[in-house]
Amino acid sequence: MTDSLPAQLARTRRFTVGAPDEITVGPTVLFLRSGALFSHDPDQLLLDHVDEYATDGTVIACSVGGELHTVADGTVEHIATPGPISHPRPRGGRVAYLCGSALHVTGIEAPIAEEVDDFWFSPGGDQLLLARSDVSNVDTWYLTDLTDPAGPPRPIRYAAVGRPNAVISLAIVDLAGVHADVEFDLEYLVTAGWDAHGPYAVGLTRDQRTERFLAIDPDTGASTIKHEQRDRCWVQEVPGLPARTASGRLVTHLDRDGTRFLAVDGEPVSPAGLQLREVRRIEGERIVFTASAQPTETRCYAYENGVREAAEPRIRSDVEQPVLTTNRTRLILGPRELRADLYLPWGHEPGTALPVLLDPYGGPGLQRVTDEGDWRDLVSQWFAEQGFAVLVIDGAGTPGRGPDWEREIYGNAFMPVLDDQIAGLHAAAAQHPDLDLSRVGIRSWSFGGTIALLAVLRRPDVFHAAIAGAAPNDARLYHARWRERFLGQPDENPQAYDENYLLGEAPNLTKPLLLMHGLADDNVHPTHTMRMSAALLAADKPHDLMLLPGIGHAAIGSPATEAILHTQAAFLRRHLG
Repeated sequence: MTDSLPAQLARTRRFTVGAPDEITVGPTVLFLRSGALFSHDPDQLLLDHVDEYATDGTVIACSVGGELHTVADGTVEHIATPGPISHPRPRGGRVAYLCGSALHVTGIEAPIAEEVDDFWFSPGGDQLLLARSDVSNVDTWYLTDLTDPAGPPRPIRYAAVGRPNAVISLAIVDLAGVHADVEFDLEYLVTAGWDAHGPYAVGLTRDQRTERFLAIDPDTGASTIKHEQRDRCWVQEVPGLPARTASGRLVTHLDRDGTRFLAVDGEPVSPAGLQLREVRRIEGERIVFTASAQPTETRCYAYENGVREAAEPRIRSDVEQPVLTTNRTRLILGPRELRADLYLPWGHEPGTALPVLLDPYGGPGLQRVTDEGDWRDLVSQWFAEQGFAVLVIDGAGTPGRGPDWEREIYGNAFMPVLDDQIAGLHAAAAQHPDLDLSRVGIRSWSFGGTIALLAVLRRPDVFHAAIAGAAPNDARLYHARWRERFLGQPDENPQAYDENYLLGEAPNLTKPLLLMHGLADDNVHPTHTMRMSAALLAADKPHDLMLLPGIGHAAIGSPATEAILHTQAAFLRRHLG
């Protein structure tokens, strides 16, 4: 049964089939499950084959195979549209939607705006706030299907480090198509909306050290700065913030003395040590949010004249049960109290040495060591069943331990993470002598793939084999918004980018290395892996290379899942025993 986990991951798309998704909590709790729209308590099927939906509390607007449907009082209605639609949103008896990039509103024959990326209705449904992006100056890159030599390359717009971004513009438009341009001169649009106090937008400067909340005049488009937040490294984007309560109080976050606080009108309202993660919704003056008192657990809280734990709706999941269970031990390692999970094979006999496999992500976008767990834990256990002690460590930069911990990677995004992996490895081996430090491997993808590359290039004294999947190895060839956040502007901090240019270190390879990359990856372009392979060949450094035609960045869960995991396991057994 253990051997069937890779097939199960592909079949269930990483255990998302049957899981509740796109949950809306309001007068009625709505959610999608396997493409079907349900209302909760009890679960009632409203409409099948739904791609996306939105509700104003009275009407639910849905896209079903690109066609517009509404659900109201249990009645489903199909509404004719000029073509396939997306972004259906109801308000005031009408539904707005996009046909391509043209904005349409039901009951009005012609589109009311063109070239629209996103939009938000006014409470009365008579005006909309629009967002547009001009990508004409953004570099065009290409992805090529190497299995089809006659096929044209697919162009993508990619704003890399130091290169031009899309230019964001906002406008107010009424149902007659009369519009007013909004004053907006920030590099990035974080969020926007229209609440009872009017339209608003939140933006970041290019260096991401300044965030502004702008209140917008719905008649003229004039904007006023209502709140500005600054940080010496970067202003963290907290989902759901900034926002306003029914009375107009501004809800933000505040990073102070090692805690990320929930703040109202600039004052912290949550206790020290409780790390804010997300604001789920605001109901009048009540703020529902998630936060962590301990890094590995996330709970739901509500603030209204004080903070207390809150209950969220419990929605049944129909996800297929995994074919294996985890044999996991939670560890706290070393003076930095690194949180880690150790996975051992079921039936392992104490006193039997095991090769060690580090299986981190390690970066600022994802925590691996949590009480909630996910499909990645099952993959770690699967590798344990192949004969390894699998160690997962969350180090510098990972979420859940507060703003100071996150900012340890500013200016040097990778080496502090690798240092924590090594420190955690040795601390774990001190606690568990069965971990054989003479046979240590590391596998990971994306950010973690870069950590794996660094491990064998810079610390071959510790690591004896590595698998690097979709690994960015040239910081200047990655997304501007993500990489500049942690390394700063390339003209201000070129040394940080030079230190994260791994191609020049190819001659240092002395340990077995497997490179993997999906050729349809539009997040980390396949150029990264192809250039690393070329640099290794030029340095006469043998290595393994597995290219995945038609596979994007999320390779596990794709049809190539079984091939990827079995290839990785065979590589590790061959080189670690």
